[in-house]
This record gives sequence, structure tokens and C-alpha cells, in this order.
Amino acid sequence: MSIKKIMSDLLKNIAQEEGEKNIDDQKNEIAQRLGCDPDDIRVRMDATATKLARKGILVDLKIRRERFELSLDAEDIGIEAKDDYQDFLNEYVRLGRRRLIPVSYLKNLDALEVKARRLLKESSFYTAWGYFVPYQVYEELRRRLEEYKDDYKRLHDRILDDYDSIRTSTYMKYREAAQEVYRTLKKDPYVGVPEEFVENFVFRVMNAFPTVEEIEVSHKFEINLSFVPVTSMMTEMESRMANAVMAKAENAVAEEIRQSYTRHVEGFISDLAAQLRSMIFEVVSAAQDNVKKHGHLPGPSVNSLRQLVSKVQSLNFMEDRVVIQQLGELSDMLDKESGDRDAGETMDLLKKIAEENRQVLLSLGHKPRAARSRVSMETEQQMVAGGRKRRGVATYENTGNTEIAVESGRRRRGGALMETMAG
Repeated sequence: MSIKKIMSDLLKNIAQEEGEKNIDDQKNEIAQRLGCDPDDIRVRMDATATKLARKGILVDLKIRRERFELSLDAEDIGIEAKDDYQDFLNEYVRLGRRRLIPVSYLKNLDALEVKARRLLKESSFYTAWGYFVPYQVYEELRRRLEEYKDDYKRLHDRILDDYDSIRTSTYMKYREAAQEVYRTLKKDPYVGVPEEFVENFVFRVMNAFPTVEEIEVSHKFEINLSFVPVTSMMTEMESRMANAVMAKAENAVAEEIRQSYTRHVEGFISDLAAQLRSMIFEVVSAAQDNVKKHGHLPGPSVNSLRQLVSKVQSLNFMEDRVVIQQLGELSDMLDKESGDRDAGETMDLLKKIAEENRQVLLSLGHKPRAARSRVSMETEQQMVAGGRKRRGVATYENTGNTEIAVESGRRRRGGALMETMAG
């Protein structure tokens, strides 16, 4: 299925508001303005994107503070680095960071920042312009972000309140560390430590210790709002095109502007659709795997599907009719008592919904994320060697027209550092 066909279907699925102009009238009106063919699907996208953009707001979080960290040098951990070896360390080795204050002051601040960013991500659609939050979930998002903001300020102020004691404690701790480092360098646990070494060691740290004013200025927790610039882009484009059509040479410029705008509009709609469909695909696929594994829909999967229905209902501000139908089918199935659910019918429904969303995602250029457990029993048996499952073996399961690689063994957990100023 082509992306044009998918986009056409998506546009048809998005409910029109009462009193909105007939689709053909909109197409003809916009086509006349732009000098396009009314049958071009992109014309409909313009009207739809503008309508959708008015149903939400872009939210950007700016969270920052003094990090109280310094680069860790070789000498700080008792490594004598001279000449060529020092050059090697500088070029090839990153030793890490050292803190200026106890971690107890920082971990709750870090946790709040992570929570705030995760909440924004879960309550929005990520687009080329940033996180787009539908108005229907914005108030709750704003309320919770304001709570995080207050907590963040309270914890940050605690550092200021304890500033003198923190600075004194840091000074004493690094004096103790200096003595241990010197004895490590000399490979003698009983050697006397020159006061000059201790003072120089501590000076490098305390000289970088921020002042109260620097800490105060560094604090920021802002919730910034802006509009998706679809309508303003359209106005700007029309204005520039009005001048461009005066000369043939400038027509190419006008066409380039039109195509650029079209890419932004198409991307906006496809990003919204893909993220909603991906959300459905992943949860439904996981539930499908569990039915296959247990022979019925287990309790945790029921809860996950109920949470999915609730979340998608709140985020489906586009009123995509196909999504609404899928949620209705899931709700009807979940409303049944566990003993009344037929495993075969449940599997068929989950498979149908997963496949519908998989096709949309593939057509929009997004690779669906397959659940780890989507491996057939025969493949599982092939992976068993000597009574133990082999780790790191990649197998493939055919899911329609696409083979999805499934990695056996322990899933590696990893964390990504949050960029402090990232939205």
C-alpha cells in the first residue's frame, strides 16, 4: 500500500467537525489559491493539518541547574601520568566525573527531571516542531508539571539553605581523599603526606565550587508554549508566491516553497498517526504473544489493554475512525468475564488490530517494534542447546510480508543520559 493511499485513508478517517466545509469545496478553494490540481491529496492535507494544529499546543521543557561536577583527572585517583602516558590518557581515555556535593542532594532532582520529561513524552506526539499536546490532555499535563516544578524548586532551595555546611563537608572530604591518593601514588600506606600536596589537591576542587549566586542563576524549570506554525507558514508561502508568479524565473522558487510546505504538513500528519498506531501495535502485539503462550488472555495483559484504551482515547484528538473502531472492539472483548472470552476469537481480534496498524506503520516509513516474545515454539526448541537456551541468537519470524529479527536471550538494559536543555 502506497503512502499516498495510506494518507488518503487517514484523511478520510479523521472526523470532520460539524459545520465544516465539504471536503471537495475545501479542495477546490485551496487548489485555486495554490494553483494545484484539486485531486492532489496534498491539498486536503493542508486543510486537515491546519485543523489538527488548532487542537493542541507545542510544549517545551527547559530544565537546568548547577550539576556540581568536575572532570576526573588521573592524579585524582592515584595514577601517576607523565609524558607519553599522559598524552595517551588525554587522547584515548575518559576517566569520568567527580561530584562537588553529596549525591543525596542530586538524585531526587535528577529523578524529578526524568519524571517531568517522561510525562511530557507520554502525553504528547513528537513532531518536527517539538512535543504536540492535544488540548484535551493539556490541563492535566500542566497540573502535574507544575507540581514537579514546585518540588524541583524546593529541593534546589535545600542546597542553598545548606550551602555553608555542604561546602565545609566537601572541603573536609577532599582533604581526606588527598591523603589516600598521595599514599596510593607512593605505594606506601604509612608515608607522610605533605600539606602542600593536600592543599593543591583540594584547591583544584574548591576553586571550582560554585557560589550561591551562580547556583541561584543556574536554576530553571520552565514550561514553554507555542503553536504549530502550519497556518503562519501557509500565509507566508502565499505571500511569497504572490510575488514569485510575476516572473517565470521565480516560479521555481514558488514551487520549492510549496513542496517544502507540503513536506512539513505531510510529516505533521504522519507523525501524529504513526505514534498513535505504534502505541496500539506494541501493546496489542504483546497481548497477542501472551495469548499464544498461555492459551488465554492473562490478567496483566487485560490491564495493559485497558490502559491502552484509556490512553489512546485521550490522545485520539484526530478522531481517527479506524482507531475508534479498534478501541471499541477491544473494549467489548475486555468487558467480557475472563471465562467468557474465547481464546481463538481473542487471538483473531488482536491479530487483526496488530496487522492493521503494522501495515499503516510500514506504509508511513516506520518500522514496527516487535515484541521480544514473538518467536514460534519450533524456533524456541531449535535455540535450546544442552538444556539451555543459547544467548544472543537472532532468529526470524515471518509476519506477513516482512521478516522481523527477534533476539533470544537476556534483553540488555541501557540508559540514556537526559540532555539538560532538551525539550
